[in-house]
Amino acid sequence: MSELAQIDTTELEERTALVTRAVDSLMVRNVDEHKAALEFEYSDLLECINAADCAGIACFATPFDESSADVLERLEVPGYKIASGGMTDLPLLRHVAGKGKPVILSTGGGTMADVDRAVETILPINPQLAMLHCTATYPAAFEELNLRVLTTMRERFQGL
Repeated sequence: MSELAQIDTTELEERTALVTRAVDSLMVRNVDEHKAALEFEYSDLLECINAADCAGIACFATPFDESSADVLERLEVPGYKIASGGMTDLPLLRHVAGKGKPVILSTGGGTMADVDRAVETILPINPQLAMLHCTATYPAAFEELNLRVLTTMRERFQGL
């Protein structure tokens, strides 16, 4: 199946439903029963990773909090993606960078100052950093794509 679709990588997202943290001025709360009911158990995550492995697909993951990063580390994911909303969560960035695995930083919705801070937080701990330009709107209108920022990022973050 993965050969037909030409898939070589997939992503899981993991969050602890009862985590509440103030991130700068943004309050992130994942406490409602609906989200808790949708939260995968460890065995569910392991089943997804094993299925991807059997199909020859790398399965990296997006943790939304430190405890989720620790769960994903026990599952031996090969790398992590930081969601756009996590870009300003410096404790999460330090925690994930400290795992020593490749980190993909999603930059949608952030300012260039946010991107600078995130890169300055991750790189001293872990040089395995890639950046992903995206929008926070799905589907995005062509006018919202801001593809010229790719040139800015390439010049600003040479070597990434």
